[in-house]
Amino acid sequence: MPIESWPDTLMPSTQAVVEHALPEDASAGSLAAYVQPVDPDRSCDVARDMFARSTSLCVIPVVDTTGVPVGLLNRFRFLERLATRYGHALSSFKAVRVYMESSPLVLDEATDIDGIGAELVARGTDSIFDGFVVTRQGRYVGVGTGFGLMRALTERRHAELFRLAHHDILTGLPNRHQFDRSLANALENAASGSGRVALLFIDVDQLKQVNDTFGHRTGDLLLCAMGQRMRLNVRADDVVARLSGDEFAIVLSNVPDPGAAERVAGAILSTCASPLQLDGQEIVVSCSIGVAVFPDDAATADGLVRVAD
Repeated sequence: MPIESWPDTLMPSTQAVVEHALPEDASAGSLAAYVQPVDPDRSCDVARDMFARSTSLCVIPVVDTTGVPVGLLNRFRFLERLATRYGHALSSFKAVRVYMESSPLVLDEATDIDGIGAELVARGTDSIFDGFVVTRQGRYVGVGTGFGLMRALTERRHAELFRLAHHDILTGLPNRHQFDRSLANALENAASGSGRVALLFIDVDQLKQVNDTFGHRTGDLLLCAMGQRMRLNVRADDVVARLSGDEFAIVLSNVPDPGAAERVAGAILSTCASPLQLDGQEIVVSCSIGVAVFPDDAATADGLVRVAD
């Protein structure tokens, strides 16, 4: 059922969208920063000057003439040897290779952060401080540090905790907590801009019969499929949430007229009624939908929920 009266900018997305999807796991390539390498046969003064120009530079890669990494210079251990006047006089004329860590941790740029962590732990704490060299087909492209890895792991964990707190574990859709926040934000934006917000409450009518007949695994697959079918009929920035059991809710922002929400509801009813193949079984279910529009039907979130329910 097309929604032809919606402006082009408000037309539904034709692809299912996973809301708040986590980015792909960071890799060695994404954690690496390009640092100008030095030749192993250059004077130590070259490296000392590089460290002096950048106080945030932790390591300097040592790369041979073919682009293959052969070592790392650790800032603290390197400068410690040149810190005194006598140390500088005795060491500055020597080649970089004398002071480099000659067995650097070398990783392909596609190595994921779990792989990096395992390698660093296996090599001991020195490698964590030295960092690692990143290559593409064996040629130097950048260096990363253990601190950068820890930051990436922490950010990934925070993202995972956020997802668990705000999304339904089964379907991956926003949960009731996130739904409440999304509805409140949509109403606040609509009130300040004199816009409309539609709320759709949706029940999957035959979930109990599917669970009793085919088992809960099939029922779970059915709920996931219904959630994706609902997403196919709304825009990317609309919110499709699973509230509990067989209950879903949709928040439509910037609704051009009250009839638009009813047309979306009709499209969802039609899409969800199409047969599904789940675990080798053809299953047909129906949905029931209640619609409420702000400010036409209610002026508050609680009022919209009551009307739609």
